[in-house]
Parts: sequence; C-alpha cells; structure tokens
Amino acid sequence: MALAFQLTGAGKEPTELSTVATVSMEKQDIGWTIVAIALDTHGVVPGVTAEEFQQMADAAKNGCPISRALAAVHRSP
Repeated sequence: MALAFQLTGAGKEPTELSTVATVSMEKQDIGWTIVAIALDTHGVVPGVTAEEFQQMADAAKNGCPISRALAAVHRSP
C-alpha cells in the first residue's frame, strides 16, 4: 500500500503491483519462530524506470510504520 501511495502521489499510476512474502522459520528452544520475511515486489508502472521504481519502493519501506516496526524487532537483542 505504501508503494502504491508513493507512485500515485508522484503522478505515476501503477497498472500492476504484486508482492510475494517468503517467511523463514526456525525451530528454537521456545518453539517455531519467524526469523526473516523477504518481500519480492514487481510492478508495471508506465513512465517509471527500474531505478525510479526502486527509489520509490525504498522510500515507501522507510516511511511505512509496519516496515519500521518489523525492522525494530529484528534489531532488538
């Protein structure tokens, strides 16, 4: 959603956006635990280069409260 907002706010209407989440889990002493989530996003956005798409995706990630919350959990001891 944050990426769609970034693109639309820049006047670049996506015709297609899709994201696949790959969740990695490990069996730990406390039980099964999510240790990583990798997101793979692809889009069709007329008038946007791959570099521009990546810049907007990075801005969306950095500005997304959910992304920041998950990054904070990853960094905690």
